[in-house]
Amino acid sequence: MYAALVPWIERVSQTANLCLSVIHLQEFAAWEDLSMAHGIATWLDGLDVVWMHSSELVRMNEIDHWLAAAVGLNNAGPAPVWAPSLVSTMNTLNVESSVGALQLGTIPGFVSALRIRGPDSDRRQALAHVEQFREGRLWAAQALSPEQRAGELNRLWNAALRQEASEAHYRLRHQEGAYGKLRLDRNVVDTFVDFVANTPLAVPSLRVSHAYVERRPLRGGGVDRGVISGASPGRA
Repeated sequence: MYAALVPWIERVSQTANLCLSVIHLQEFAAWEDLSMAHGIATWLDGLDVVWMHSSELVRMNEIDHWLAAAVGLNNAGPAPVWAPSLVSTMNTLNVESSVGALQLGTIPGFVSALRIRGPDSDRRQALAHVEQFREGRLWAAQALSPEQRAGELNRLWNAALRQEASEAHYRLRHQEGAYGKLRLDRNVVDTFVDFVANTPLAVPSLRVSHAYVERRPLRGGGVDRGVISGASPGRA
């Protein structure tokens, strides 16, 4: 089943970036075929891998980065999403757990540890975010004309931006750094929403999350492709 992908994945690891995150290890840990999961984990452990932080941490880092850019602190470039190692992707790593993490600092080791611990709790948290976006979009699609639906999706997008900006503003204000020393002369949430509307490259992971929904059949037949389009919603 996976044999055809092996040469392609190995080529990606050699010539490009083979990106993995803890969510991939959680998926392996949840497999019923333990032998297959261990075999793939061992194989991946021998490849050149680029580690990414968890989706939750990536989202927070991304919003913090782009909020700082919106008020003029950062260049409008990519937000940092990469982790220097597998161990550093563990958000809850502390002095007590670091020794154990280093002892299990291989992909098969972490998969085994996640299986003992039970990966379902972590997967439920990730799936809850997906379900939240999906339910919002499906609700907006019911009994609405295409124009009304587009307007409602646009409203949800802007509401999400405003909430993310507000939370990021609070985080950054309570951290040491240039942001906390700023004297802001206008509403930072409005500044952020305007900035995102005029910067197509901003908040890419948030844009992807809002495009991640199932196709919804229209009342007249066919598929509402606009709801799942990769294009980001505009401003309300």
